Amino acid sequence: MTDPTSSPIDLSLKELGDRLMNNPLVTGMVRYGGRLLDDQSSGGDLDLFLFLDARPVQVESLHFFCRDIPVDLNIRALADLRRSEPLAFIDIALISGEILYDPTAALATELPLLRNRWPASPASLSESHATRFHQSHVLDKVRGRLQRDPVLCHFLLSSNVLWLLETYFRVRGMGYLGEVAATDWLQDNDEEAYAAIRAFYGTPALWHKLAVIERLTDIVLN
Repeated sequence: MTDPTSSPIDLSLKELGDRLMNNPLVTGMVRYGGRLLDDQSSGGDLDLFLFLDARPVQVESLHFFCRDIPVDLNIRALADLRRSEPLAFIDIALISGEILYDPTAALATELPLLRNRWPASPASLSESHATRFHQSHVLDKVRGRLQRDPVLCHFLLSSNVLWLLETYFRVRGMGYLGEVAATDWLQDNDEEAYAAIRAFYGTPALWHKLAVIERLTDIVLN
């Protein structure tokens, strides 16, 4: 990945899209997430899949800024769409993505097939047990340090919320499409989980954060 603190690219998102689509190495482009190419408003990032004839072996994604807008650029080859399972978990977003550039109609042919090729499947029982063991280990570490190391506890619990959010969707065999889409889905479909996340960020008390995380863990892994 690129260094997100480096100088941003002096292009609008629309100009970036035009340059990518005019690059002879690019064979296709798909947008996912909430931001459109002509949206230069603050807040949120632009999420793209860029298709090349051959994906660089050591590069799957790049993160950079166009002016003040963060861009997540996932690099793929058409062959990656024919895998029996996604190259990375985020590739599930291709199923509902918007095709922006497809000169040979290859994406229009391949993307509809992904719904059957990459069917959502729940995590195995052994994975669920391993996940619960990992989470129990984190919470036990925090419980023993509430008084003597509050900074570490705040850090561990705050980092743990994102892990729990991703795990919520993974163990249910659902695609995780990023924090915005995930929290929007919870707000509409799981009032208890969404309320727990709100409660976590609504309290400064460390003991209360731990209690909320314990409840959220039960919700996620039930």
